Amino acid sequence: KSSAGADITLSNVNIADTIDTVHAVWVDEDSANYVDQVNVTGGEKIYEGNVVSNATELAEAVAAGKTDLWLLNGEYTLPTLSGKEGITIIGAADGSTVIGGENASTGFGSNFGKNTTIQNVNFSGTTNGVCSSYAQGGTTTFDNCTFAGDSTYGFHIDQSNGATFIFNNCTFSGFNAFAGDLVKVVFNNCTFLNNGNYGHTNIWS
Repeated sequence: KSSAGADITLSNVNIADTIDTVHAVWVDEDSANYVDQVNVTGGEKIYEGNVVSNATELAEAVAAGKTDLWLLNGEYTLPTLSGKEGITIIGAADGSTVIGGENASTGFGSNFGKNTTIQNVNFSGTTNGVCSSYAQGGTTTFDNCTFAGDSTYGFHIDQSNGATFIFNNCTFSGFNAFAGDLVKVVFNNCTFLNNGNYGHTNIWS
């Protein structure tokens, strides 16, 4: 536990079999005032207060106004991000973080807020991946995410409110639709499977 900061140098440290395969150093939640004084060479650090391990902790973190959240492996329900801006959510690097949504039978359906970034998350429901969701402008970015909708929606945005969507290295299973005052959609190095009715993506303006 840090009470005045620390300088830490790591060499030949293997964390592949630990609960967090990215961060070799965790700064204790009680040491929040000293996070910036912990300097790590040869590895990554994280503040324990930003680590989330279940859906309840995720909802509490969003409600508390935290903006940088790390989700450990497991299944989550993402609460609405309505009115929130600049939130970054990062799942486990091995792809074992799953968001099933507010209604698991239809897939994730919620509000992405504004200028949200989500990485390393699998969106999956019984029927759709992401369905009937919204954005509040700005740029919503997905990196290394999977949207599993099988023969129905992989990704479905109902209202964009002047938003831009960027998908980097994502996989879509099912057909995809974007609607409502959309600025643009960018796909970089993405894969489309089981494209269904739309032949992979339909833009409604």
